[in-house]
Amino acid sequence: KGSSWGPSCRALFNFPHPPWGAAWAPALEEGKAAAPPTKLVFGNCWGCRILSGSALIGAGYWVYLGPRRVLGRGFTPSPWTIFQLSFAVSLACLGVVILVDPAVKQK
Repeated sequence: KGSSWGPSCRALFNFPHPPWGAAWAPALEEGKAAAPPTKLVFGNCWGCRILSGSALIGAGYWVYLGPRRVLGRGFTPSPWTIFQLSFAVSLACLGVVILVDPAVKQK
């Protein structure tokens, strides 16, 4: 049909139609209706959530200690130090989200 997506690309990326034009909208709606329910990453395994959540909180704390030592010596914070602090907080927050598991509580 004049598409640059050959049969091998459609099979590789699982596109029923090229991702542009009017033909994409009906295919997207069909995909939503036929999509299987999403499977949770950790399922209902409480031990897996405790292990991975606490490991991420610990990793966030460990990353946090590096820039805190630099700032404790009285140096001005560099962009790298600020990035490390932000990354440490995001690791710890991800650990808390895994421990709390709000996706299961919504059901």
